[in-house]
Amino acid sequence: MAQNIKNVNGQWRLIHGNGFHADVNIQQAGGELTGSASRGKNDGNISINNGTGIGNVNDSVFSFVINWDDGLKWNYQGTFGLDGFLTGITFDQDRRESQATWVSGKTFFNLIFSPPH
Repeated sequence: MAQNIKNVNGQWRLIHGNGFHADVNIQQAGGELTGSASRGKNDGNISINNGTGIGNVNDSVFSFVINWDDGLKWNYQGTFGLDGFLTGITFDQDRRESQATWVSGKTFFNLIFSPPH
């Protein structure tokens, strides 16, 4: 069955509600995602940590897990709003009580058509 998939390919920012952000560079193959990331503070400070990530996306849901070079593994779960922005929650996979809300720094309206397998 064919499906529509949002195009999240490229460089963009996940802005955390706790004063931090993650800049991601995502490579997308259909609904599968890989990429790199850097983490910093929203006050303009340069990158604190770097990491790599994997995940998936469809026309309504985004999921991406970043393995940071300090040993943390942050899971980003989000949905696409009618305004095109992604919003969601991120949490440390080892300490789920450590959470933050996030919003994408750009909108996503473009779809990639995925042919049936």
